[in-house]
This record gives sequence, C-alpha cells and structure tokens, in this order.
Amino acid sequence: WETYCAVHLGLQRGVRLVIRLPPAEQAEFLRGVQHDMFAVTKALVQIQAEKATAFLPLDRQNIFEVIEKTVGFERINTTVKDQLRQWYLNTAARLAEQQAAFAAAATTAASPPALEPAIPAAPAPAP
Repeated sequence: WETYCAVHLGLQRGVRLVIRLPPAEQAEFLRGVQHDMFAVTKALVQIQAEKATAFLPLDRQNIFEVIEKTVGFERINTTVKDQLRQWYLNTAARLAEQQAAFAAAATTAASPPALEPAIPAAPAPAP
C-alpha cells in the first residue's frame, strides 16, 4: 500500500520515493556490490507488485483493486524499478567516491587513517 501511495502521489504531485540506509547498511551494501555487481539488476528484474502479500487477504484484494483502477501494476512496477535503479546508481557512486577519498587520504597521511576510532594503548606498568 505504501508503495502504491508513493507512486500514485509521485505521478500526481511530484512526490519522490526516498530510500535511506543507516551507516552499517551502507557498508554492507558496498560490500555486496563489490561482491556481485549484478545483484541489484537481478533484484530489479524480480519486482512484481502483483505478487505482493498482505496480512489479511481482504486487504490485498482491496489494494489490488485500487491499483488496477488507477495506475495499474505495470506502472507501479516500472516506477519502483526506475526509482530503485536511480537510487542504486547514486548510492553506489557516492559510496565509491567516499572510498576513493579514504584511500587517497591513506596514501598521503603519515599513517593510514583507522577505520574505527583508535583505542589508546594501556599505560605501561609502573617499575
């Protein structure tokens, strides 16, 4: 239902679907892209709103009727795929830029920056 509302309002009023990832998920996303750069493409191909489920069968039926009477499943699927594809490209580019900046800083610094906050060494025991 939320996806339908985002698409329907987007078509009527220019409302955009915005996807956000927390920092830990951004790192996982980048690792996933590096591991299988076609994973997102594979996922996009499988988007089919008409296979969505709902907790109550009557809710699913009512939502599907609204979709069929308004924008239609093809438009929902196309819009979601387009927006997810754009999000993926933007996110992958931004994360790659951040990684390149980190690598550049590491090569110019006296010592490479730590990926996590440095933990101070324990004080030496007294003689």
